[in-house]
Amino acid sequence: MQTNLDEPLEFLDIVASKGFWNDNTVQARRTACKKFFDILDEDQKNVEYVRDNLDVIKGRYMNLNKDAAGATVDEYGRRVKLVLDEFVEWKADRSGWEKKNAAKQTARPPEGQKKSRAEKPSAQASTGTNGAGHDDTKPPSRTVTFPLRPDFDLTITLPRDGITVEELKRLPYFLLPYARDWEPSQSQRGVFNMLES
Repeated sequence: MQTNLDEPLEFLDIVASKGFWNDNTVQARRTACKKFFDILDEDQKNVEYVRDNLDVIKGRYMNLNKDAAGATVDEYGRRVKLVLDEFVEWKADRSGWEKKNAAKQTARPPEGQKKSRAEKPSAQASTGTNGAGHDDTKPPSRTVTFPLRPDFDLTITLPRDGITVEELKRLPYFLLPYARDWEPSQSQRGVFNMLES
């Protein structure tokens, strides 16, 4: 039996109204779903078709929207898959899904409270090093840690001699598709207008 695509959209309404996901997350995921669902033929507007043919739909969307970058379409695809997977799990066992979702939320420490952090990694490379403490096949590097959230540190390996401002400017564009509340139809330059000014 096929499941109409109206149902996962209703699921998004429910999880937003009940506070399971925040409004920005729901809006970004709804937008991605609508963009893909709107190009489907009537007989394709079901959960099973979309889950089994996501790559086909992405290709069609790119052909119909010449200005859509590959990373944008990939992000739409990731969001659609996430919604459908969560919807199927929720439909099969709503109580179990709600408990699992609540567990994810309660695993985060309270606002303003920092989780204890593990030892910072050594700045020297740990494999393939010579007596000087660096890998002879790669430029010397150092690892830095950025406290992204109270419960998560972002670790980056940088060249020991640092990076240029031009190299730094490219980094946000690389990371942007991983932002869960970024709307891919929004201009990257608009997001990073400070860098572009």
